[in-house]
Parts: sequence; C-alpha cells; structure tokens
Amino acid sequence: MLAIVDVSGIQQYVFDLPSEGGGQAARLRARSFLVQALADACARRFTGILGLPCKSIVLSVAGKAYIHAEDGFDAERLAGAVEQVEEEVRQEFGASPRVIIGATPLAGKPGVLLAKANSCARLRKLQPFAPPGGKNWDPKLLVGGDLRGKWSPECETDLGNKLRTVKSFGPAAGTGKINIVGIPYDLHEHEKVEREAIPLAQYVPLKGQDIRDFNDLATGARGAPYLAVVKVDVDNLGLSMKARLDADQSGAQLFELAKKLHQFFSVELCDLIAREKAFKETVYLVYGGGDDLCAVAPWDVAIEFAGGVHDEFTRVFQAEKLTLSCGIALMKPGFPLRKAVESADAELTRAKEAPARGKVGPKDQLAILSETWKWAVHREIWSSAMAWAKWVGPSSPEGKANRGWLQTINRLADARDKGDPLADARLHYYIVRNIEKNGKWTSGGAPDPREDFVKTPIGADYLGVTMRLALLATRGKEES
Repeated sequence: MLAIVDVSGIQQYVFDLPSEGGGQAARLRARSFLVQALADACARRFTGILGLPCKSIVLSVAGKAYIHAEDGFDAERLAGAVEQVEEEVRQEFGASPRVIIGATPLAGKPGVLLAKANSCARLRKLQPFAPPGGKNWDPKLLVGGDLRGKWSPECETDLGNKLRTVKSFGPAAGTGKINIVGIPYDLHEHEKVEREAIPLAQYVPLKGQDIRDFNDLATGARGAPYLAVVKVDVDNLGLSMKARLDADQSGAQLFELAKKLHQFFSVELCDLIAREKAFKETVYLVYGGGDDLCAVAPWDVAIEFAGGVHDEFTRVFQAEKLTLSCGIALMKPGFPLRKAVESADAELTRAKEAPARGKVGPKDQLAILSETWKWAVHREIWSSAMAWAKWVGPSSPEGKANRGWLQTINRLADARDKGDPLADARLHYYIVRNIEKNGKWTSGGAPDPREDFVKTPIGADYLGVTMRLALLATRGKEES
C-alpha cells in the first residue's frame, strides 16, 4: 500500500486570525506548529490502527506524509482507519484544518502508484463529509458539535509562548508535553536531538523572553511603518520530480530531493535568519518546508530577506538547476493577515506567470508593488532605491533634496509605461532642470550612482518602482 496523508485548508486555518486584540504572533506560531505536527500525528495514528510499524512512514514534511507498506491492501479495513482518523481530527480541530488520506495497492511502477495515491487524495478532498468505503452518508456531520475544536484562542496563545525557544519536536515515549490526535510529542529546545525528532519549520524574533508582536516589528521599518508578507515557491518542481522518478523507478531520487528541499526550507533558512542580525531580530518565519515558505517582516527587511533566500537557495541547489519565485505584499499593522497573505499569493502568481520587462519567460523572479523583475537585477534595484532615499532623507549629506522630486519622477515614469508619447521627454527635462542642476549629481567629485542608474536600461525599465521604494523609505512614521 502507498498512502498519502495531506493536511487540507492550511492557509485558511493558519492565517484566519482576528486583527484586533493582540496575541496574533503567538497564535500564529501555535497554528503553524499544529499544522506541521498534524500530518505526522495522523500518519502515526493511521499506521497504528492498521498495525503497521512507524518505519512505514517514509517521509513527513510540510503538512504531508507518505506511507509505504508491503502488507496486503484490505479496502474495508483501510476505509475504517481513514474514517477513524478523520473523525478524531474533526473532534480536536473542528471544521478546519482537515486531513485527507488517499491510498492505493502496491501494483505498478512507483510513478503510477504516486499518481494514483494523489488522485485518491484529491477525490477524498472533494468529498469532505462522505464516509469512506461507500457507506451511507450521515447528515448529522453538518450540524451539532463544536466547530472550533479544543484549540481555543487562549490555548493557542499559551502554546505559541511555549514554542518560542523550541527547535524541534518528536514522538514521546511517555505522556509528552503535547498530545495531537492521541499521539504524544516532546518539545526540544536544544540543537542535537534523537533521530526521530522533526525540525520546527519556524523562526520567531524575541524581545527579551517574549515573541515580538507585529506592531513592534513595524515600528522598526525604515520610513513607512509597514510590514510585508513574503511568499516563496520553487519553480517547476513537479517536472523536476517527474524526471527523477523516470530516471529512478525506485523513487529514491524523488524522496531524496524532497528531503533536501524540506531540510533547506525548515532548517537552513532558520540558520540563515539566526546568523544575520538584521533578520534575527525582525523576520518571523511563519512556516517553511516542502518547497515553499511564508514570512512576515518589516517591509524593507522583507525585500533584503527575499534576496538572501534566493542566494542561499541558488548555492544549495545549483547542481539540481532549480529556481524559485517570490511574491511580496505590504501591509499596515492591524490589517487582516489573511488578506495580506492573499495579496502576496497574487504577487507570487504574477511572478510565476508574467515575464518581467523585456524577458521572454516567467518564473525565477520577484513581484512587488505591481512590478516584476528577475533576480539578476534585484540587488541593483534595491540598492539604487536606498541611494535615492538616502539622498532625500533628513540626514542627507548632500543638502536639502526635495522628496517631491521622487513623486514627480514616479508619476512621469508611470505615464511613460502607459504609453504617453511625451512622458520620456518630460522626464528627461525634469531630471536635467531640477536634479542635475539643483540636486548636485556628484558628491566629492565621484560619479553618483543615481545618475548611472537613470541612464542604464535597468534604470529606465524600473525607474517607477525604484521611486516608490524610495518614497516608502523616506515616509514619516506619522504619515498614513
């Protein structure tokens, strides 16, 4: 038997938090952990009901687990186990999240088996209240009971605070520190743990012994006190995995790549955050694992963090020739996190589907503020925006530069992008008249990087978004 245990409705569950009342950071950490632990717990519960050894669980990552067992496929017994696990999850968590289990007999090549198991899981997902095994449907499932489950806001806050220094978790020999669908788990705060321990695919910035809340994070942003949601996803992973499965029918290469990806997103990214001071104190890694991540940080740190993730990913997966795309959405503190995540998802979709300016293919790029660019020019755009911001900032060594100039350049660049035939001439005239004449392009006799940027093809293409980033960086904290 090959079975897939998949947690469904993750994003709705994790990010559906009230924007008022505080405690969102702690509850977010708790929910992210529960989702990560739930797939593993259900896989252990499922194998336990069927009398299978725990070693049958060949992979458990990012809200999904794979079970491989040589024993016979008993459809009736399997349906009973599925129904029992799903009911236990419903009793503990209420309406969301849900656990989907799809299974198929061991008959055929690994690629075919994997496709069948995924198909069974997708079909089960479309039948949320249907009992497995062809039993009669019980309408009582739609009414009565507590749709919230046992995890109240107070319980989530308490768990989130307990998790602030936890590095990993694993099945407990005794009662454990936490119980999920009947499976006890221990929580580990030290780095070296036993073999079965699962890295906690999260990172939270602390203020003393407490988790920094989002309002506090936003006050540390440069200029505008905004946060940003960062969503990152690996490109063309399905094709890469299919190629590995075609090359190695045993599935060994496939699972090896999956484990390497999960190790990167759940462990190595936490290490990256911890060793970089700017990230360590400000980046909230909501979840990382499988082939994607979601993080919250001050908007300026989020842009630098995205570049750091790309560079580290390229270094680790250079041999596999994998790329990733990123979407970033800005938000004010108190804005519903779920809506901000949806906006980041929309940006990520654009990065994966819409080619950047002058490019043929999409993917391997970043999208933010309704603009998309390839990673190759990411640092140049960001450093140029910060150079403009420094030039007009109150501490500028170059004198009294006018922030309104950036607003005008942004408007003219936008008009040029929309096809205004006179916009390019007006933009050139405006720069010559106001900036080259009054803004002193050079400082100490050295060429100014802003001048070079405006005259390069990259600067011409991305002048508008560069101005928008510079305007954000020079906005006062009191401005709306």
